[in-house]
Amino acid sequence: MIAKDRSATIFLRQVLLLALLQVPLSSGAQVQEAYLEGTALADRARYPEARERLEEALRYDRNNPETLLKLAEVCRKTGDRDAAMNYLMQLESADPGRGSYMLAKLYAGEDNAEEAVKQLRVHLGSPYKLPSDVILLDPAFADIEQSRAWKELWSGDWYTAEEEMLQEVRYLTGNGDYLQALEILDEQLKSSPGSDVLYAARGRVLLKMGQTQGAAQAFTRAIEINPDLPSYYQGRASARIAQGNYSKAVPDLEKADRREPDKFELLLETG
Repeated sequence: MIAKDRSATIFLRQVLLLALLQVPLSSGAQVQEAYLEGTALADRARYPEARERLEEALRYDRNNPETLLKLAEVCRKTGDRDAAMNYLMQLESADPGRGSYMLAKLYAGEDNAEEAVKQLRVHLGSPYKLPSDVILLDPAFADIEQSRAWKELWSGDWYTAEEEMLQEVRYLTGNGDYLQALEILDEQLKSSPGSDVLYAARGRVLLKMGQTQGAAQAFTRAIEINPDLPSYYQGRASARIAQGNYSKAVPDLEKADRREPDKFELLLETG
C-alpha cells in the first residue's frame, strides 16, 4: 500500500509538471519545475542531484517554505545536520511552525529532550499540527519518551473532540476498517451536515476503498461547502485519476496549485 501511494504521488507530480510545461515558464513556474524535479530525485534517493535542483529552486525564491522544508529533509537524510538546521531556521523565520516538527526530530536525535519538546510545543500550536498517533509512533522520539519533558508535554490537551474523532477515523482507515470509519463519519454528518471537513474525510475513506465515484462526489460536496481548500481539489483529482479521467483531474490539480502554490507539494505528500 505504501509503494502504491508513493507511485500515485509521483504520478500526480508528473501530471502537474506536464501541465506547467504547456506554457512559457515564468519565474514562479521555474521554481515549481525545479522543485518538482528535485523532489522526484529525492524520492529515488538521488540526494546530491535532488539537493542541486532544490537549491536552484531556492535561488528563484529564497524563502519558499516547501523548498526549504524539502531541502532540510534531503540534508537530514544525508547526515548534513548543520545545513538541515540552517534551512529549518530560515523556514521558521519565513513561516513559523512549518519546520518545527523536523527541528524536534533533529534535537531528539541528539538526545536533547528539552529542545525537542520545545519545538514540538511550537508544532502542536501551529496550523501544521500532525495527528497525535503520528507523533507518538515516530521512531525519531524513541530515545526521549521516558524524559520528564516528554511526559509533561503529553499531559496537556492539544486536540479538540473533532480532531480526536478524525484521528480515530484515520486509525481505522489505516487498519482497513473502512466500514467502521464510514459509520463514524456518517453519524457525525447527521448532526453536522454542513461540515466540509467530514465530507472530505469521507472522500478519503472511499478513495482507500476504491469507490472512486463516491469519493469524487464526497470531495465535490466538500468543495461546494468550502471552495477555498486546495486539498479538496487534490482529493477529487486523485479519484478522477483512479477513474482514468485525466481531463478532469488536471484542472483540479491546477485549482489546488493556484490556491496555495507553496503548499502544493505538501498536499501531494499527505493527500
